[in-house]
Amino acid sequence: MIFNLLVRDIDNDYPIERFSGGEQDDIAVALRIALSRYLAELHQVHESTFLIFDEIFGSQDEERRANLLTALRTQESRFPQILLISHIAEIQGEFANTLVVEMGTDSASRVREAE
Repeated sequence: MIFNLLVRDIDNDYPIERFSGGEQDDIAVALRIALSRYLAELHQVHESTFLIFDEIFGSQDEERRANLLTALRTQESRFPQILLISHIAEIQGEFANTLVVEMGTDSASRVREAE
């Protein structure tokens, strides 16, 4: 199945290729959220829904990152668990629970809760 996705910008619809890399990343996150909300409604799933995002902040400047975090917070009522995987230290502490994965001296991974 092939989709031709168009994005409304002010008063016209445009293909994704028109937008910058960071904007395309934002569009991809918005599309994932919209699709997840649609599927949850379609299957009448209202509890135990969650979102997982891996490295969605890499191409974002500080302002766009803040806007994206704000947008994700607006979804907390629909998705009680939002898992963000990021190597960007500034993201730590932005949500109620933060787990940090570190490599130990024995090359084994260690998980700790951030202060």
